[in-house]
Amino acid sequence: AVSNGVGAPPEGAAKGPRGHGGRESAEGAAAGRHEFRRQVARRLVPALHAFQPELILISAGFDAGEQDVGNQRDDGAGNTVQGADLKPEDLRWITREVMRVAAANDAGVVSCLEGGYGRRRAGQLVLDTLMANAAAHATALVERGL
Repeated sequence: AVSNGVGAPPEGAAKGPRGHGGRESAEGAAAGRHEFRRQVARRLVPALHAFQPELILISAGFDAGEQDVGNQRDDGAGNTVQGADLKPEDLRWITREVMRVAAANDAGVVSCLEGGYGRRRAGQLVLDTLMANAAAHATALVERGL
């Protein structure tokens, strides 16, 4: 499964609190997005091609989305730390990559939208980023001419 950390971290990767990759700064969050894409391109896409699927099931959770409350964790010192901070364009990109694999293998695709919580603003849960992430994913599912 692909999640906030895209599976296990690469061998030799720096570990942060609780064994997760440290992404405490704004630069670190950007590195999370870039590392996510790098790992998808390096690990997931080649594995999917090698498997030659007839059907691809996507469990599309959006907890790794930028500012999503599911993308946050406690660093052990009482501070909230962001995770991968994926943007809608990252979710559209990964969906396109999966759709390219499906097209190359004449495979069907089923996507189940599940997860993502939204972000907090003034103590309220706001769904704008969650909706943008889901829309980016759904758009990539139906695009033609990948």
